[in-house]
Amino acid sequence: MVARLAEIDLAQVGVAFAPTSPDEFVDALCQAFEHMTGPGRASTTARLTLFMEAGHTPALRELLARPRASMEAVGTVALARLGARDPQAAATAIGACFEGHVVQRIALHDDTDPRPTFELVVRAALH
Repeated sequence: MVARLAEIDLAQVGVAFAPTSPDEFVDALCQAFEHMTGPGRASTTARLTLFMEAGHTPALRELLARPRASMEAVGTVALARLGARDPQAAATAIGACFEGHVVQRIALHDDTDPRPTFELVVRAALH
C-alpha cells in the first residue's frame, strides 16, 4: 500500500513541480492540493492514516520516509532552478505548509484557500 500511494503522489508531484516561475510553482502547489483533497482524497486520507500509524511502527516509518524524501527532492530541484538561496530548507518549509493545509482540509473540512500561504512561503524562499 505504501508503494502504491507513493507512486500516486510522485506522479502528481513530478508533473506539478516543473515550474519556470514562482507563480507557476504556486499554481502547481494549488493544483496538487486540489487534487489531493478532491479527487485524490481517499488516497490522501490513507496516506495520512499511515503517517499517524508510523509514529508507533518503526518499520512503517522507514517505508514512508523514502517516498517523502523523493517528493521533497522534486521540490528542492524546482526551487534551486528558481534561484532559492537554500532550496532544501525552502522545500521543507513549503512541504510543511502544504501538509498542514492538507490535514486541515481532510480532517476538519476546512475550506481555507491555501494559495496565500503558498505564495508567502514560495516568495520568502526566493528572496
